[in-house]
Amino acid sequence: MPISNAAKNEAGLLIAAIPGLEANPTFVVEDVNELAQVWETQEEFLAAINSTKRAIEQLIDGSVDAAELTYSLEGWQAYHFQHKRGQGLSADMRIVFRMEGGRLRMLAFGHRSLPNSVYYTAAGRL
Repeated sequence: MPISNAAKNEAGLLIAAIPGLEANPTFVVEDVNELAQVWETQEEFLAAINSTKRAIEQLIDGSVDAAELTYSLEGWQAYHFQHKRGQGLSADMRIVFRMEGGRLRMLAFGHRSLPNSVYYTAAGRL
């Protein structure tokens, strides 16, 4: 069953309202729509959105570390996390960002490779 427009709208608002986050609203909508293509159930989609929110909050408060990126994304970082908490699950989600004056500037978030590479998406937004 496709993800409802109401769920996608709610997800975008949830991400955009995170204190300390700076993100282009158009990019947030695009990323939410891409995530809605990855998971077929609303439960999995909402788990991915809630995990993304939690990951952004952890990055802002400095409780997790991220990897420095290279090549066309030099100066940016990537944080890897699971779309749903579970032992043994791979870190299938990414946030591409950089910290600027105590705020997290997010370039892209999403599944690491579905429907497109989040890194490819991020590089295209520069």
